[in-house]
Amino acid sequence: LYQIDLATAEVLSFPMTDSSGFAVTFLSGLVASSTGSVIVGSNGGNFDGSDENILVFDPISEAITQWVTVEGSITRFMEYDGEWVVPVGYPGNDFTAAPVVSWIDAATGTVTGSVNIAVDTADFPGPSDITDLGNGTALVTVYGGSAEVFLLDLAKRTLIETWPLESTDFSQSAALLLDDGRVLVSDLLGGWMKILDPQNGALETLATGLSLPVDLCLKSGRIFATEQGLEQVAVFSAPGSFVRGDANMDQTVDVSDPIKLLNYLFLGGDLTCEDAGDANDDGVLDLADAVNVLEFLFAAGSVPTFPFPVGGSDLLEDDLDCLPGT
Repeated sequence: LYQIDLATAEVLSFPMTDSSGFAVTFLSGLVASSTGSVIVGSNGGNFDGSDENILVFDPISEAITQWVTVEGSITRFMEYDGEWVVPVGYPGNDFTAAPVVSWIDAATGTVTGSVNIAVDTADFPGPSDITDLGNGTALVTVYGGSAEVFLLDLAKRTLIETWPLESTDFSQSAALLLDDGRVLVSDLLGGWMKILDPQNGALETLATGLSLPVDLCLKSGRIFATEQGLEQVAVFSAPGSFVRGDANMDQTVDVSDPIKLLNYLFLGGDLTCEDAGDANDDGVLDLADAVNVLEFLFAAGSVPTFPFPVGGSDLLEDDLDCLPGT
C-alpha cells in the first residue's frame, strides 16, 4: 500500500500481509473509512494462498488492525451505515459462480446479507465497480457476462432494478456519479462512456473510441478517464459545465461571444449561462468581459481563466449561474 505526500511527492510503502504474515497480492480497491482507517481489498481470490481479502490499515500506527475472510475476488467496494458493501466475484472461489454483493459488518467482519447478480457465467464474470448514489441506493457494474447495470437498495439489501446498456460489449469497467444525479459508465473493451439516468434507465453516449478506459474521476466539472491502452488520461467536459468566455455556449470562443454578451448587457438579449459570459471571472457581468475576449482573440490578450479551453465548473463562489440543461 502506497502513501504519497502530494506536497513533497514523498512516497511511503507498507506491506499488506494476512494474519499469518504472508503477502496479500492483487490489491485492488481502497475505501477511506469514516473511522480514519483505510480498507484495502484484493481481487486475487486465494491465488496468493489466503482468503483474507479485506485488510483494515491504520495510517496513524502504520499497522494492519483487522483481517476479514472473503472467499472470492474483490475489485471496488463501499461503506454504508457501519457496514462494507462488497461485490464479490467467484464467490466461494468457484469460477463457475455468478457474482454476489455481500454486506459485511465492519466491526466483526461477518456477512450480514447478500444479493445474487444473475449474469451469464460462461466468460467468468466479476464485479468491476459499485457506485453510491447518495440516496440509499447503489449501482453495480460487472465485467463479463452482462451488458447491464444493477441497482441495489442498500438498506433492504435487495436488487431493485436492472438497466440494459444497449450494447454487445460485456466489459463494463467503472461507474461514476455525476453532479446531476446521473451515472457515467465506461466499457473497457468497447471503449465507450455512456450516461445512465438511474430514475428511468435512459442512456446518452458521452464518448466513443477510447483505448481501454479503466477508471473515471469527476473534478471541477471535468471528467477524467484513465485510458489503459494508451497510458494517458482523457479529459471531458461534464454535463452542466461551461467554457469561460463562451457566452453563446457553442463550445467555441470567437467574436460571436462578445457580441452575445453585449446584446445581453445593452439590448435585453438572453444569456443562458452567466458564468460563461464572465470572461475575466470577477463575478460581475459587464463591458470588461467583452473587452477581455476581444483582446484575447485579436490583441494577444490573456487567456480566459479556468475553465478553458475544456469546459468545467466555476471554482469561485459568486452570484452568477447557468440555467439547468445548458
